[in-house]
Amino acid sequence: MKPRKTLLPSGYGPLKDDIGQIIREKRRDNDGVKLTQKELAELAEVPQETISRIESGRRLPTYATLYKIMGALNLEWSDLAEKAGSGWPTLSSISDTQQDLAQALRAGRKELDLTLRELSREIGISIGTLSRLERGQSPRSKWLTRAKHRDTESDPEEVRYVFTCQNLNLLANIGWEAASTVGHPVFDYH
Repeated sequence: MKPRKTLLPSGYGPLKDDIGQIIREKRRDNDGVKLTQKELAELAEVPQETISRIESGRRLPTYATLYKIMGALNLEWSDLAEKAGSGWPTLSSISDTQQDLAQALRAGRKELDLTLRELSREIGISIGTLSRLERGQSPRSKWLTRAKHRDTESDPEEVRYVFTCQNLNLLANIGWEAASTVGHPVFDYH
């Protein structure tokens, strides 16, 4: 498999060479609980085939997939990635809220059974840009903006984002509802 650079949080560089084996071992002994690939796939909300390919070393996970697997297995970046060397791209400017928004967009598109091509035609955004938005790889995109949070008790330092395209926000809201995710705030679209 050809090595590729995966965007990781600040301070971390390449994924460890044995990332598939690390995930497999953690899945087989997740704090005393043995999970099957199917169970992990359901917990992480990724296809079982993706888990199989990652564990066998036939595929490197995307950031979004890795983020989901880490959440399901209680893994940390230090478990899966080496310390960053100079020149390694990082996600230091991509927040968890941007990742949540990206995942909600993808879930909404899938809930409506739309392909990227169909969505691209409907709203006039290129397939490549939509794909990057769904993977959370466009932190400074013209399609994202800071949002004013309605909850006045929220942390004033916490930055929230929404899409500048109302149709993308609608899809993200559908994604959040479809996933029955709890705790996602409602935004003012200013």
